[in-house]
Amino acid sequence: MGESESRPWVITVIRAQGYQPLRPEKSWRPIVSIVVDQCQRYEVNLGCDGQNPNLRERFMMQGADGRTQVDFNVHYQAPNKRKRKKRYLVAKTSLSLQALSKLKGTENSFTIPLSPVAQPSMRGLARGRTVSVSLVVKLEIPETRAELHASENLLISEDQYDDDITSLGRSSLTFESEPESDGTCNFSCSSRAITPPVPPEFSSIRIRRGYTSDTDDDRPLDEHVKCINDSYDNFAFTDNTDSNAVVNVVPLAPSLLPSYTEQISVDNSLSFIDSLVDSFSSYAELREARSDSEYERVLEKLTSEWYYVGASLVALAGLDAAVFGFSSSSLFSVNNFAQGSIALGSVASGIGIAIDGWFLLVYSGANAKKFQKFARDVYGKYLFFCISSRLPAVCMFVSACALMAFLLSVAWSAWPTAVLAMCFIAGVLISLQFIIYGLHCAIICMGEIFRRTRRVSMSCVRRSSNDVLDHDVSKK
Repeated sequence: MGESESRPWVITVIRAQGYQPLRPEKSWRPIVSIVVDQCQRYEVNLGCDGQNPNLRERFMMQGADGRTQVDFNVHYQAPNKRKRKKRYLVAKTSLSLQALSKLKGTENSFTIPLSPVAQPSMRGLARGRTVSVSLVVKLEIPETRAELHASENLLISEDQYDDDITSLGRSSLTFESEPESDGTCNFSCSSRAITPPVPPEFSSIRIRRGYTSDTDDDRPLDEHVKCINDSYDNFAFTDNTDSNAVVNVVPLAPSLLPSYTEQISVDNSLSFIDSLVDSFSSYAELREARSDSEYERVLEKLTSEWYYVGASLVALAGLDAAVFGFSSSSLFSVNNFAQGSIALGSVASGIGIAIDGWFLLVYSGANAKKFQKFARDVYGKYLFFCISSRLPAVCMFVSACALMAFLLSVAWSAWPTAVLAMCFIAGVLISLQFIIYGLHCAIICMGEIFRRTRRVSMSCVRRSSNDVLDHDVSKK
């Protein structure tokens, strides 16, 4: 019971309402101060819209009970660069924690009406107007037997409390009836609890209810953030409920969630042909794409490849065309194999340039929708497009191999040893991983063979020695 009695009363300021007419400025940030028995003080700076930017910051009132007096003050401070900024008190009220718990009831957050304090500069601006200022707070009451017993002795009756609230609510507060404020920040309060007035406007306030995701919602983002924080606090802290009660969690801002989600069933199994095509193309990415951004990503990758391959094919075609200018009186002899290689490279370069130009003409300026429309074949798939989209790269590879064969053939006639050495070194470096893997497997096989041979030989020697011992024993 000692642990439960040490739990403090906790209050959280959520937002302020109706404070804008209290100052001539178009928008200003109120400062809310809470003073507990002139001993503990807490301040929070609200935003221009009255919302508390940090709802996780809470004020814990240590050593408080139902008789503890709590003063709520709203101040205005000019946004100047002075070190000592003057504050103006614009609204205030004083309540006991018992009265606050009565206002709270069973709600998670509740409204505390404040009494406006008239300012000299506001008399001509809001003369005759009724200003309703209030604070929306959340109060966490410690559940202990001692507090419950004290509450039973201190609580006034329901009828008397309602009569007091109703009688005070009939008196309208205007700027003309309020005394002038001295403009200083005072924290004095009376020894008894002052029941705050409830203007008629609060009786018609409609509590916001939950809504579904298909409704139009124009609430600001601060309301959604408040709703999320309220749901978190509701789940973490429970007030005035027993252990068997069910906690109602506020829904987490449905307007932030998508209003419609399409049910998609994707078959990720690929046939042998699909897997073969996907091994050298983007077939799986196109097959699994569902949004425009995914299609645009594939199109951007293919377009970049076509530009690069096109430039390479033009360079290869230029080299092949330059070879045609070789005459018989040149330093190197060109045999029939070299001529066939350069002819093959020229054909591959020409075909690759034509196909690459076609793809760039059709798809370079297309968006996601056009790309999907043009890429689908007669079967409604992307299989044939993925095959044909790599044809420019295949032509570039064939042309490069043909040019290599031509160069090797010409160089063979001048220095065969250099050709063999360079080809051997290049082949070893390219297939180095497979050579090392083959040597590794060969060493493992040789070690296994050696272990098995040793095991067989040891078993044979052991068997022969056992036979000799048995023979000697039988002779004896």
